[in-house]
Amino acid sequence: MVLWIITASTLYTLKTGKTIDTKTSRLVKAFDRDHMGERRWKRKTVTEFVIISVVSIIFTVFIFVTDFDYARLDFPVSAFPFIGGWVGFNVGEILRMSGL
Repeated sequence: MVLWIITASTLYTLKTGKTIDTKTSRLVKAFDRDHMGERRWKRKTVTEFVIISVVSIIFTVFIFVTDFDYARLDFPVSAFPFIGGWVGFNVGEILRMSGL
C-alpha cells in the first residue's frame, strides 16, 4: 500500500510539477529542478516513476500469489512495510541530495 501511495505521489509530481512534501523537501526538490534543468529533471522523474511502478506491480503480484497459510511468519509483520518504506524514501532523498 505504501508503494502505491509513493507511486501516486510521483505521478502527481510528474504531471503537475508540484510536490506533496514538507517545506524543506519542497525546497530541496525545487533547487534540484533548477540545478539540473527542466529536461534532465523530467527524465529523472519519469525514470523514478517507472521503477517505482514496476516494483509496486511486482510486490502486489507477489502478495496475491504467495500462500501465506503455508509460510510460517514468526516476526511482527506490521512494522516491516513501514520501516522499508521509510528507509527507501530516506535513501532516495540522500542520493538526490548528494547528487546536487
